[in-house]
Amino acid sequence: MTEGDRKMPDKARKGGGGSGPASTRSAAATGRPRGRVADPLASELRALRATLDEVVKQFQVRIGGQLAAVERAVAGTGVAAARAVRPRAKARAAMLREVRALKVKSHKGRTKDIVRLAELIGELFRQLPG
Repeated sequence: MTEGDRKMPDKARKGGGGSGPASTRSAAATGRPRGRVADPLASELRALRATLDEVVKQFQVRIGGQLAAVERAVAGTGVAAARAVRPRAKARAAMLREVRALKVKSHKGRTKDIVRLAELIGELFRQLPG
C-alpha cells in the first residue's frame, strides 16, 4: 500500500459505492427503484387518482342535478310542474340560444369545455323562476 492509498476511503480504493457511472449502471441493471422515493410516490399517485375520481363524480352529480332540474322545469314535469314554475316563452327562447351557442369539443376532454358546460348549466339553473 502506498501513502496515497492510506489516505483514500475504503470505497474509493476498492472502486465501489461511489456516485459515478458505475453505481448508476448497477442500480439500473438490477431493475430496482432507487431509494425509498418510488414506493411513497406510487402510493401518493394512487391516492391522487382516487381523489380525482371522487371530485369528477361529485361534480357530475351536482351539475347533472342542476341540468335535470332545468329539464323538468322546461318540460313542466316533476316538482316544477306542481309549483307552476315553467319558464316563460321569452326566457325559454333565450335559454335555447345559450345552449345552441355552446362550443365544446367533448372528445378532447379539455378543462375549458368542462368550465363552459358548468357555467352554462349554472346560468340556466339560475334563470329558473321561483
